[in-house]
Amino acid sequence: MNVTKCGCRTGRYIQEMASLELLTEEQDGRWRIRGGLLERFLARLLDRELTEDHAKRHYATPEIATQPLGIFLDVENVKLSLLTVVRQAPKDKQASLEAKLHGDLLAARLLEEAAKHGKPIIRWAVGDWDAAYLHGDQKEYRRASFQTDIAGEEKAEASDHVLREHIHNARLQQDLAAYVIATGDADFAEAARNLVNDDKYVVLWATQENVKSAFGVNLRSGSKCIINFLEDIVWGDNNPLRPRG
Repeated sequence: MNVTKCGCRTGRYIQEMASLELLTEEQDGRWRIRGGLLERFLARLLDRELTEDHAKRHYATPEIATQPLGIFLDVENVKLSLLTVVRQAPKDKQASLEAKLHGDLLAARLLEEAAKHGKPIIRWAVGDWDAAYLHGDQKEYRRASFQTDIAGEEKAEASDHVLREHIHNARLQQDLAAYVIATGDADFAEAARNLVNDDKYVVLWATQENVKSAFGVNLRSGSKCIINFLEDIVWGDNNPLRPRG
């Protein structure tokens, strides 16, 4: 669309529309109408279709059911990122969604989903268990047969750092064929890349909003790596942000 031919004038209004991703300037000086929200919606649908299709093709084979599996949960960031999703949901749905995040229910649900990828040999759950939003959760993860470790406020003691250490130690000391890693907005890209390079079966969990910051911008489900979205695992079809269409 050439704005000078359709009665629109360049200037402040055009620039404001461009900043809102409604218009994009082409190299020839023309402006293209751009649906930023629509593009992001379609990108979410594509990501979900690719990850779900890949997961369906890999679940429930005899080899996967018996392979030795390590489960590594950054409980602190997992719960924070899911609480962020709850706050974006309609007010009348928030209480029922948050109920699914209680320590006993969340620990059981994550273990159930992880067990689809192998026989759990190692189970680690890390968090700042003194934080109010994790009150009582450490006991529930222990009841679910997780080993729990304590995170601190310093960077070297943060939950993502502590969990990466457990993944690194397991990689060096344990004969695991598969790894499930769950986190929130934390950088596990190097850990995931190292495991894939070791030809391990790797399953990565984060919210759809945070998956790239958690595991790398170029990451996509493939032959050596499966990506699942935490909100789908926890809420299924009741995921409040699940694209419809």
